[in-house]
Amino acid sequence: MNQLQQALRALQAGDQATASTLLSRILAQAPGQPDALQMMGVLYRQKGELTLAADCFRRSLSALPKQPMVLMNLAGTLTAMGDDVQAAVCYERTVSLDPMLADAYYNLGLIHYRHRRWDEANRSLSEAVRLQPNNGKPHEALGLVFREMNLHERAVEQATFGARLQPQSKTAHHNLGQVLLAAGDFEGAAGAYEKSLSLNPSVAASWIGLGHACRGMGRIDLSRRAYHRATELEPANADAHRLLNEMVWQTGDHDNYLVSFRQALSSKATDPRLRLSYANELLKIRQPDEARKELELVLRSVPDDGAALDAMARARSATGEFDAACGFHARALDHAPGDSMVVRNYAETLLKALAHQPAYDVTRLGRERFPLEQGVLALHTTAQRLVGDEAYARIADYAAVPKVMIVEPPAGYADIETFCIDLKAYLETLHATKAHPTDQTLRGGTQTFGALFQDKSPVIQHFVVQLRKAIADYIRDMPDDPAHPLFRRKGWDFDFSGSWSVRLSSGGFHTNHFHPMGWISSAFYVTVPDVVSVNGRHDGWLKMGETNLELGAREVIHRQIQPKVGHLALFPSYFWHGTVPFESSAPRITIAFDVVPK
Repeated sequence: MNQLQQALRALQAGDQATASTLLSRILAQAPGQPDALQMMGVLYRQKGELTLAADCFRRSLSALPKQPMVLMNLAGTLTAMGDDVQAAVCYERTVSLDPMLADAYYNLGLIHYRHRRWDEANRSLSEAVRLQPNNGKPHEALGLVFREMNLHERAVEQATFGARLQPQSKTAHHNLGQVLLAAGDFEGAAGAYEKSLSLNPSVAASWIGLGHACRGMGRIDLSRRAYHRATELEPANADAHRLLNEMVWQTGDHDNYLVSFRQALSSKATDPRLRLSYANELLKIRQPDEARKELELVLRSVPDDGAALDAMARARSATGEFDAACGFHARALDHAPGDSMVVRNYAETLLKALAHQPAYDVTRLGRERFPLEQGVLALHTTAQRLVGDEAYARIADYAAVPKVMIVEPPAGYADIETFCIDLKAYLETLHATKAHPTDQTLRGGTQTFGALFQDKSPVIQHFVVQLRKAIADYIRDMPDDPAHPLFRRKGWDFDFSGSWSVRLSSGGFHTNHFHPMGWISSAFYVTVPDVVSVNGRHDGWLKMGETNLELGAREVIHRQIQPKVGHLALFPSYFWHGTVPFESSAPRITIAFDVVPK
């Protein structure tokens, strides 16, 4: 047996010392021996010495370029080093040399997935599935890709294959739950998460998924318990605490709101991420002084953290300390230039502080960096109005751009009002909570969970069919104007980026807001109280133009729209809008959604 074979057997047996001795001896005599370099690279990789491993693989390829397996090893090492760009190049070279290497397509697909290149991920993973149809992993990954592409039926099909081919894989069942959750199958998702947890009950992410599924089914107490279990397993998991406390709030148990954060921080006092999340929750419920105390501790630990600096800026702004707030905002923008929320929050403080021109400058910069972010655009239009920019009248034309139309009833209904009776009855079953979400704009009401339009109920699906016709008419009537932020995105194909129902009770309303991730936003009126029809009043009406910045005499309401059953209002997502409060024993139920171009 020659030394190469001996080294290979030692490597396979896990005898690293012998393998290293033999390979070093070979390479001392023949420094460019490709097989020895490859094995030495594998040895370094096993020992975690990634830079040395990559160097060995490159030297092996330099001596003998057409080695698909060495390219695979190099690609895997580069991925472990965080260099996805060069890893993808290596995988592409691999499959060009050997188009039958399914693992190369699979790993290349995962790189595309991580970087949100859905079409490329689809192509690579589909090829891996074709080459290895009985390997569950490519099916599992392809399901996640289809989920991101909003191809929910195909996502469920692939994820189901993945779980069926890997019955003992907790990850496969968890990912099936993720796909079913996105598809609106809350019961199926709960079953998948429960299967995953039966294989490993200590995974907080699966408990969080189960919490989402139970919440979607209206099983609020089970949802709360699942989120709570996630916080027990991972006390520093800020997302789990946020979700748990959102359920605590929405079930009306306000005395226990944020208790889990305080309990976790008593044993993890030095965790800046957890404390920052707690401070943000305090800001949401208008406790800026308490939030500031927490943020001072966070910034001692991470003084240059953009998110922490932004939160401190918001805390200072909330107490009217605008000069100090702007200092923190400027630092946050320096340290987090890619975060659109930092731009938005900075602009809000500047507008409140009467610094109209600086707000205009900041939002103009934000539009350059984030051209599709509707929140930056909404704040820019406010700054435009306040500095007297004539372009405001064109891009914030509240009179002409929003449209109100009557949605045609589905087949079998005499009119849209009759259909709305059935629609209301079903929506009432989905409003399972008792209080409004802390992170949404409604007050004095409830909001459904998840993507409403993924609900398979016939009444919802019939509504979506009719709704698409109305949206298509609105888009068709847009002028061709490539310089307009709404019209330049005109296209014939569109999708929904969000859909939900809101049930406002007496005294309820929406604070003024915009929809940062949409293109076209909406309000469809399922049922309205009689008070909206009282002459001379606007109770319960949709209002447009007024901000949530409390600008006093600088505020303007450009338009008010009376809600009527079966009517649909469509408007740009960057338009400020809100609801006038009303008093009535009858609820005001709407369906809202955001549309984006495909």
